[in-house]
Amino acid sequence: PAAAAPRTAPRAAQRAAAFARTGAVRLQGERGSPTYERARAAAKNMRFLLVLAAARAAKAPPNKPIAVCVTGLARAFHAVDRVHRNIWAHMVWPIVSEADVFFVLDDATAGRAGVRAGSKSDTTIVEETRQLWRPVYDVALRSRGIEESLSMCHGAVVARERFLRRNYTWVLRLRPDATYKTHLPPYDEWPLATNVAWAPAIGNGEGACSRGVVRDAETKGVCVDDGWALMSRRAADAYFFGSEWPARHSQTTDCHQTHCAECRLGCALFRAGVRAGSINIDLHLERPESVGGSYAPTAKRDAVDVAADTAIKAALNGAGAADLAARFASSHLESHALVFLVGEVCRGAYVQVPFTKSSEAGAAPAIHGFAAPLWTKDSGCSGPPS
Repeated sequence: PAAAAPRTAPRAAQRAAAFARTGAVRLQGERGSPTYERARAAAKNMRFLLVLAAARAAKAPPNKPIAVCVTGLARAFHAVDRVHRNIWAHMVWPIVSEADVFFVLDDATAGRAGVRAGSKSDTTIVEETRQLWRPVYDVALRSRGIEESLSMCHGAVVARERFLRRNYTWVLRLRPDATYKTHLPPYDEWPLATNVAWAPAIGNGEGACSRGVVRDAETKGVCVDDGWALMSRRAADAYFFGSEWPARHSQTTDCHQTHCAECRLGCALFRAGVRAGSINIDLHLERPESVGGSYAPTAKRDAVDVAADTAIKAALNGAGAADLAARFASSHLESHALVFLVGEVCRGAYVQVPFTKSSEAGAAPAIHGFAAPLWTKDSGCSGPPS
C-alpha cells in the first residue's frame, strides 16, 4: 500500500468529485488500518478545501469591466442631493452591474476666481452618496489641482487591478459638479475598447481652452474638454496625469499651449498616441446662483431622473446591483441615450493620430471646421470618409 501511494492522485480526484456531489466519501478498509486512516484524512482535507473554495468564490468580487473615477472639487456633489443623484442615474445606473466606482474628492468650496459656493458639504448628503454609489475606493483630498486628483484615482485603479489580478477594459472619468440630460447606453451596446479617449468637445486652444477650430492635429495635440471622458484602459494611463503631461507654462513644439489643463491633457494624449474622439453629450456644470451664493435646490428633471427615483430609493435601502440593473432595463428610456459608435471615429473631425507625413497619411493639411473629416492610414478606419 505504501508503494501505491504516489499513484493515488486520480483516485483522490474521484473522491473530491464524489464529495462535491454527495457531501461524503465512503471510507474503505477496516477502522484503524492505514488505508482507512489515509482515506479519513483525505476526506477531511477535501472537505476543508471545498469549504474554503466556496468561501473564496462567495467573497470574490465580480468581474467588472469599467472603472468610474469621480475626481475633483466636490462642490455641488456634496451640497445638494439632486446633483449626485442625477449623475448616478445617467452615468452609473445603466452600467451598475459592470462598474466599480472610485471617489477622489476635495470638499473645499472654493472654485475658480469669482466663484465661491456658500453651501458647504452636507454630511447627510455625503453619507447618501456613499450608500448610493458604493465606491470601492473613497478618499477625501486636499487637492492642488486636477492633476493630483487624476493621478490619485489612477493609482487607486491600478492598486485595485493588482488586487483583482486583472485589468479594467474602460475608464469613465466624471466631474462631481456636472449634471446630465444624456445617459449611457447599457454595456452590451458599447463598441470594443480601442485606443481612444472620448470627450465632449475638442479644439486647438485659441480663446477658451477647450474650444476652437481643429488645426495642425497631425503635429500638435488638440485641447480636450476635461468635463467628462470615456476611454480605453490603455488611454487612461496617459489621461490620468501620466508622464506625457507637459509642465504648466512650459515651452514645447508639440502642444498648442500649456497654460490650461485642457490643452495639456490633449497634448499628453497626443504624445501617447491616443486618439481623441468628440462625442455629443448634454452636460451642465453646476455653479452657485451668485458669487458667494448657494446652489439651486431644484432643477428641471428629465425622463431618466424621474425613472431613477424608485431605483435610488431601492439602492438606499440596500438593493443589489442586479435588481438596479433590471430596473434600468425596464424603464424603456427611448431618448437622450449617448451614442458613440466606432463609425463616428472614422467620420468625425475629432480624431487625432500622430504622424509625420500628412500627405502620405491621407489627411488634409488643415481642418477648418468641426464637420470636416480627419482620416489617416493609421486611424483604424476602412478608408477616407465619403
